[in-house]
Amino acid sequence: MTLIFTAVDKGRIVQVSDRRLTWPNGEVHDHGANKAVCVGMGYIHFATSYTGLAYIGRVRKEDRTDYWLLDTLGSITRDGEPSIEDICGSLGERAGHTLSRLEHLRNKGLTVVMAGYDRENRPFRATVSNMKMGTAPSDVRERFLSEVQRFYPWDPKPDIHVAGAVAAFQAKDRHSRALKRIRAKVEKRMRERGAELDELQVAQMLVSLVNAATTHPTFGHLIGRDCLSVEAFPRVPGMLGAVSISLLPPSQAHQDTPFTSHYFSVGASPVLYGPLIADPYLSIMDVEVDLNPTLPDAPPDAPEVTQRP
Repeated sequence: MTLIFTAVDKGRIVQVSDRRLTWPNGEVHDHGANKAVCVGMGYIHFATSYTGLAYIGRVRKEDRTDYWLLDTLGSITRDGEPSIEDICGSLGERAGHTLSRLEHLRNKGLTVVMAGYDRENRPFRATVSNMKMGTAPSDVRERFLSEVQRFYPWDPKPDIHVAGAVAAFQAKDRHSRALKRIRAKVEKRMRERGAELDELQVAQMLVSLVNAATTHPTFGHLIGRDCLSVEAFPRVPGMLGAVSISLLPPSQAHQDTPFTSHYFSVGASPVLYGPLIADPYLSIMDVEVDLNPTLPDAPPDAPEVTQRP
């Protein structure tokens, strides 16, 4: 299970999800897995996270749900210029068709949350899911349903949406009531002081909510403490379409690219991190970037290089 927070504002979108794959008993299955996919086409761009089914098929790396989302969303968005409503419809149809052929799977619950900007630079949040609210992943609908929420300039306050392991906040016990109060304080601060916070600070606040939810005695073990954030921005003139993820600080990044992304490891400072990316030309997965590479020594017979004045 995953906990996904999505904050939508007219000038930025911040989506945070816990990063690791866990078994139903909370045991970590895959430390290196990813739950975030970025789609960066010229006419639409959005961040995507999922909760529920971790593998579309056998429990092997190539069948991970994030890989399936990368391939499927890349295929859908490269075929013409579909609207977010059409993207949701196609994703639901393909997910339903794929899962119907996997008879060995007992739990087929899957929810996908997308948030970004359309061709008019209007922010949106969309959900595609076959999971019934408040039920186990095995209790699913026969088909996927989708919902699209659009936001407009006359809605200046950020919208904060939670999906996945929401029972940690909604259960009828004192732990959930305490978590609900913490969530209300964070949301109040974001709505009242959001303009003073940069996107990394917003992400850190959402990460604090995920970490708080891990303390719930019944549902906390289903949520990982290591988190991944994706920050999306409206397109501006001159923005590079092919290079979707920026390695610049947040205050500079969105001038050139529509996304930044950070990895939040417990007890460590956040670091820039590249999620899975689908752009007009190719899909990119599991790419590690070394910002301080060790250069090999020149061979002893190499000619000396001097700089001319």
